[in-house]
Amino acid sequence: MKKHTLIGLGLLFLSFYAQAHVADSTLRNTAILKMKVFAELLKHLAGPELDLTTKALIEKSIEVDFLDNEEVRFYQDLNNQFGHAQEIAFNQYFTQLKVLYPNGAMLKTEDIEASDFFYNQARDMYYLQFRCFREFKGFNVLAKKEVRIVKSIDYQVKVMEAGQLKIEIVGGRLSEGELSDPKGLDISAKEISKQKTDSSKLNQEALKIQKAELLLTDIGQKVSRYETLAEVQKKKTELKVKESKRERKARKVKENIEKDRLARELSKAKQERKSLYYPKINIRIGGGLFLTDSSVNSMLEVNSSFLTENWMAKADVLYKFAGMERHSNGTWGKGHAYGIFMNYGKQSYRNLSKFLDQNVPENRLDTVRPARGFFELETGFMFREEFRISAGAGLMHYNILRDGQEANATKQYFIVTTGLSPRLNSFLEMDFNLSWLLIDKKLYPRANLNLIILLKCKR
Repeated sequence: MKKHTLIGLGLLFLSFYAQAHVADSTLRNTAILKMKVFAELLKHLAGPELDLTTKALIEKSIEVDFLDNEEVRFYQDLNNQFGHAQEIAFNQYFTQLKVLYPNGAMLKTEDIEASDFFYNQARDMYYLQFRCFREFKGFNVLAKKEVRIVKSIDYQVKVMEAGQLKIEIVGGRLSEGELSDPKGLDISAKEISKQKTDSSKLNQEALKIQKAELLLTDIGQKVSRYETLAEVQKKKTELKVKESKRERKARKVKENIEKDRLARELSKAKQERKSLYYPKINIRIGGGLFLTDSSVNSMLEVNSSFLTENWMAKADVLYKFAGMERHSNGTWGKGHAYGIFMNYGKQSYRNLSKFLDQNVPENRLDTVRPARGFFELETGFMFREEFRISAGAGLMHYNILRDGQEANATKQYFIVTTGLSPRLNSFLEMDFNLSWLLIDKKLYPRANLNLIILLKCKR
């Protein structure tokens, strides 16, 4: 931005400072200037010349001084070749811009045109529609293809809400209809000067614009240095300039520093790229102990063999099919999943005796020999990855006494399980399950508690 633009705007603000109202044309001109500065910030945010630290400053400037709130959504023109065009939260837009285009992209905004004033009764808000021609072009590293999207975009920019003057972007979407036609139930407002506004608020907007322009000036210097260094390097390559040992050593040091910086940024970009798409398959592995025996209200008796005779290991495979939502911080929430649930473990003979009718000779347990294992396989659903409903079958092995002789026996049974799985952090859960075992046409309850490790393995 040229200096005389700021000087002219400053004189314009001073001329209105003593007035009780702010002229419509002043608001309009200030909003137009702010949108032009916003377009310049977006251009540099996409460009290849700046490091991630500087781009983070641009993001912060846009978020704090140009956007209405954290819910502002932008038109998705970064990777919509994967599906229909949509609007996404601005922080997701910035993340995808860095991750999908680590080598930079061109984002050019031209022909910015402002509408008449509109009034939104629901929010008691006056706003302008800004229509612009936008071209985006870059190499998408995820799709491994060149992307070029040219669209006409409309930005909704409020200038006053509930009598408070504040020029901020409310959202951006594909253009539709005539620019000065009201949207939805909104009405045209030919003038808003009847609203009492404090002209000092307009000065605050001028300061925000000035702060952004100072940032653009600093960015311009960095871009100039980048272009100069690129040109010098190009000439050195072309002329094959011979270096002294000292120059070569100094160059190597700078190159190593730059390589380290690029490696750190690449690692960060890879992590951010992973966060763009939710993991569809999640593997849960863990283990734990039985909390109660089959009478539920009676805790298992703790003895010297408690840990070796009452334990289970589990492995679940979940496929998320619905309900995935992304939070404003970029993380994915819990979704609905279809799963296969597998358990293996051992139970004490004291607990097995509750399941088996000891009056039947075939069920006489040999309580001297160690406990044997069981295996269970269930299938079902986990809603929001927290509440489980599943059913399946199991097979338990145990030792019996038959005519005074030791023998091995097995018992098949059906099982239905409900459970809760509160998440402790991104990779750890607690798993509390209550199961009903159908053995010899009788139902027996069983409860267990497990500690689960989450492995998100496929996106």
